[in-house]
Amino acid sequence: MPTFTPVEQVVDLTFIKKMSDEIGEVKAETGSSSQAGSSDTVVKANFDIVFDSGSSNLKPSEIAKLNEIRSLLIRASNTKIIVEGHTDNAGDSAKNIQLSKDRANSVWTWLKASDESRININDQRIISVDGYGSLNPIAGTKEAQSNEDKAKNRRVTIILK
Repeated sequence: MPTFTPVEQVVDLTFIKKMSDEIGEVKAETGSSSQAGSSDTVVKANFDIVFDSGSSNLKPSEIAKLNEIRSLLIRASNTKIIVEGHTDNAGDSAKNIQLSKDRANSVWTWLKASDESRININDQRIISVDGYGSLNPIAGTKEAQSNEDKAKNRRVTIILK
């Protein structure tokens, strides 16, 4: 019968544990991204970047969170990045897809501009910047969402691979 080395002896989880302690919302996942072929996900983080309903403009109140993300991306410089935008279920589905893409692009554009060196956060690291509309709610359902659920679903998720 074959024997297997415990995962803790093969994979260094120090980075993931440290990020989890620092940020709180970061969690290690495998294979659950909207992005195809995600079995090598290192960190999937929902930083709860809040958007006003119908808007892709970054709010000044979100700058501290964006700075945390920038710091994480600089420290994890050997990873690739996926940025996923999401919306609540209000409004037209096609418009929500575009809005979620615009939200993802707003976050990615801000992150790139915040790295003055243009070395650590750049387009060479990006796998995709995309939007999924209301297809992947984290609160409520696709059909039924309270105002609180809607606020939670207006988000951007960052995935490191």
